[in-house]
Amino acid sequence: GDSSISLFRIFNVWNNAIINQQNILGKDAKLVAGNAYLYGDDVHVEIASLLMRQGARAEQLDVSLLGKEQKYNIEMTVSHKDRDAYSDSTFRSVLRDKATSFYGGMVRIDKNGQKSNAMLRAESLLLSKDASANNIPRLEIEADDVQAKHASSVSSIDEEQLFYMQSRGMSKEEAEQMIVHGFIDSIIYKLPKEYHEIVAESITKKVWQEYES
Repeated sequence: GDSSISLFRIFNVWNNAIINQQNILGKDAKLVAGNAYLYGDDVHVEIASLLMRQGARAEQLDVSLLGKEQKYNIEMTVSHKDRDAYSDSTFRSVLRDKATSFYGGMVRIDKNGQKSNAMLRAESLLLSKDASANNIPRLEIEADDVQAKHASSVSSIDEEQLFYMQSRGMSKEEAEQMIVHGFIDSIIYKLPKEYHEIVAESITKKVWQEYES
């Protein structure tokens, strides 16, 4: 209880993989956790955060950058077990070629979770017509005095924005890369400062690999 920790994991798995993450928070404990999903052909991810005691706070910040025929299935659950708990979960994915992703997010607030505050977001950006994403955020609330919201979106790259950037002297590839970084960097810079450089470098490396392949 009354402790604070932050962590960020960059997954460079190959072929097929199963990833599990469980976070258990006590009284007034604070967690900032994030994952970058970059590699792997067929990957299944399960994340569970249990806010067990009053005042627990959890922030989950995940990004994925997928290409070729990569496939990701991500299930994320946050459970508010006691009062005055706070959670903010954000997932952003960028997909190109024939990549696919599924994100199932769930926030559960038990009857003892009064005064809880929860936010769940899932947003995807598609760079090709053959890429696909399915984001399903859900809420299960048993308490009657809470604030809980969810949002999801799947959008294609803005052709007018691309045209404008190209008219300013950028190539199509350079313009797309700038849009991708803008979409993902908003998550990266929510992390503690010590993670910014290494996460940004890993994302940039994957972006260049996708455009060079």
